[in-house]
Amino acid sequence: MFLLLIDVDNFKKYNDQFGHQKGDDLLKELARLMIFYSRDNVDSVYRYGGDEFAVIIPHAKYEQAILVAKRLRSNFNTSNRGPASLSMGMAQLEGRLKTLEQDLETLLRTADQHLYLAKNNGGDQICTANQNSHLDNPPLNTSNYRQR
Repeated sequence: MFLLLIDVDNFKKYNDQFGHQKGDDLLKELARLMIFYSRDNVDSVYRYGGDEFAVIIPHAKYEQAILVAKRLRSNFNTSNRGPASLSMGMAQLEGRLKTLEQDLETLLRTADQHLYLAKNNGGDQICTANQNSHLDNPPLNTSNYRQR
């Protein structure tokens, strides 16, 4: 299982430039994209607070989980969103500690650390334990994802 934490870069600047209603619209559009690029009836999408979101990606290999993140980031960046972009931190549930609670706390802490590493490295990137950043845009093969 993987946890993907997502933060909108420059959200305050976006709100200041375009207004709070447009900021709300941006968050709603991000939520729609997250649902669209997650696997139907498998992944779970949540608002984590403010301009942060979370995606739980179960039953996936690293390559599948990073593809969810890359597709989301790529498609968010494709449309003109002014100063807004996405920083993401991803971590995998290891299951090596004594209790599930400890494992979940470690999962959340690790994903959060990777998110802040992405933001501190300039934002608009995905940081994981496997590779520190993914700035490339993936091919958009949506065969395992919702079709609209």
